[in-house]
Amino acid sequence: METGFFSVLFCLSLAILIGTGWFDSLKEDLGLDRSPIVVFLLGEVMISDQVVTVSSTLQIYGGFLLFLLLFRFLLRRSQNTLYILGSSICLFASVLFFIRERISPVSVGLTYLIIIVTLWMIILVTCSTYSSLKDRMMVISGGIFLAEILRLVFHREELNPVLLGDRMFRDLLWASMLILLLVHYGSRTRQWSLLRYWNRRVR
Repeated sequence: METGFFSVLFCLSLAILIGTGWFDSLKEDLGLDRSPIVVFLLGEVMISDQVVTVSSTLQIYGGFLLFLLLFRFLLRRSQNTLYILGSSICLFASVLFFIRERISPVSVGLTYLIIIVTLWMIILVTCSTYSSLKDRMMVISGGIFLAEILRLVFHREELNPVLLGDRMFRDLLWASMLILLLVHYGSRTRQWSLLRYWNRRVR
């Protein structure tokens, strides 16, 4: 299965979940209505594989351009806490970059498996460290973005042209966003269930 398939699958899954009313407090958490988010995700699906040629040495995937819009939005929402989030972003990026470099010679399937397991661990650590969804999204997306920049800088001599936002980058990004939202809202639902249970016990 080619890389790039999972980003489409995850974006469609997110669009369906958000559009059908899952993640009930998403508007309060991000300050956005559901409709723009769904349109954004569908746009990611439609243009993610379109390549924009900037110069003879630089090409950009359409999906990466949309990611930059998301990243800018998260930057604006996290301005007051960005200096705190910076260390986590750098640590996450370093771990992800190191793993990608170490396992790059192996098969694509094994590469995905190892990275997804790593993402699960990083997301769980992030969720235990930060409480707000925007901060969690900033750490995860910022870490993946910085890891991609490190990879491009490290392999600059081998890349001609440089291609920003390749399929593996998008796969990892949207897998992380889906996992993060499920963990974030799943843990919140569990907390409310436990609270109701203890209230009944007290009564």
